[in-house]
Amino acid sequence: MLLLGICVPLLIYLGPVLFSERYLPHRFCYLAQPWLIWTNAPADMAIFLAYFVLFQSLFLLAWLVRSQMRPYLWIFLAFGLFILTCGLTHLMEVVTIWWPLYPLSTSVKILCALVSVPTAIVFHRKVPLLAKEMNQYLSEMHTSREALVASERIAAVGRLSASISHEINNPLEAVMNLMYLIGTHPGLPSDLQPSVTLAEKELKRVATIANHTLTYYRESAQPVKVSLKQIR
Repeated sequence: MLLLGICVPLLIYLGPVLFSERYLPHRFCYLAQPWLIWTNAPADMAIFLAYFVLFQSLFLLAWLVRSQMRPYLWIFLAFGLFILTCGLTHLMEVVTIWWPLYPLSTSVKILCALVSVPTAIVFHRKVPLLAKEMNQYLSEMHTSREALVASERIAAVGRLSASISHEINNPLEAVMNLMYLIGTHPGLPSDLQPSVTLAEKELKRVATIANHTLTYYRESAQPVKVSLKQIR
């Protein structure tokens, strides 16, 4: 409201100057040649529209990343205003082809200078700090990616070992059952009993190792909340 209270009286006071038409429009400078008029006007209008879309995109991006990029929001805002005022200078080039509002056009260029010069100075001074933080961020991303790859390799090894252990367990159980039947058979010679007992003991040790290997990779059986919006 304070800004509006300042701008409205200022526009009323400067209106006769800013909107004065005591000059010749640009079409007379172009000697009213249509090819000059209809080359400059669409080109400047296209540049203005492109700048305006970029301005909107920067402000939208700043809004979307405001929570994560709060220390750097000034970059988006400053460059957004710079791009917008640059676009307005091209819009005034279109306006002054037919309406000689040169004081208003000059005021827009002054506004563009007031926005662009501080933006350029501040950004130039912040380049070393921004470069340092970008390098640190990229380094952390590289480290995180390497850690992710390493963890995926470990998980793959775990899945492979679990699969192998599972395949070993089936024939191992069959062999252990056979050794049990042999050990309890009444016709087994007494001198072979210690060997059968030792074989059973070793087979149980192998089974224990296989079961421990299975514990390295266990898929969770617990229910997990899933967002359908994220997986669509």
